[in-house]
Amino acid sequence: DAADAVPLAEAAAQAGVALVALKSAMSWSHLHTLVEETVLLGENLVSAPGGDLGSVPVGDLNTLVNLIAETLDRPVGIVDTQWRLLAYSAVPGQVNDDLQRDVILNRVVPERNAPRETRRLLLTTGRALRFLTNAPYDTADHTIWRVGAGIRSGQEPLGMLWVLEGRDQLPGDRLVLVEEFARLAAAHLLRARTA
Repeated sequence: DAADAVPLAEAAAQAGVALVALKSAMSWSHLHTLVEETVLLGENLVSAPGGDLGSVPVGDLNTLVNLIAETLDRPVGIVDTQWRLLAYSAVPGQVNDDLQRDVILNRVVPERNAPRETRRLLLTTGRALRFLTNAPYDTADHTIWRVGAGIRSGQEPLGMLWVLEGRDQLPGDRLVLVEEFARLAAAHLLRARTA
């Protein structure tokens, strides 16, 4: 009850400590992950044009990718470490390319577009990296860019966040945002995996 928590909240404020109230039961390890992500990301990612990233139910990958896609104004997908599709955005007005459609229909990235070196780079660097889509989707006069970022929980690789740039590349400050979104996705991916 919120009224019963007022004296406790006042005491916590006077003591200079944080008070966390949960609406539903949660393990300590899960709470720790959420708090750690919040501290790492700061308050700059809490609001997004389409909604509040902090209000996305933990483990709801589809809502998460839709909010990320709205924020970046680009289609977004999450794949696991074996390139299997876990979630993809479906934002009105955002158009998927042929590779994105193939991945959605087949639930996996085609082998020719899923190099081991790309996976290794994303899962070890902690950076958002830009890649050409490659044949048969790219041609000499039509290049399609994508940005990928590894999703990790500590040292454990969980998956990859992919943003379809198309011909217009994201500005540098948006690449940093992709990295932060990948860190945020870790808690959601852990919860989805355990569920």
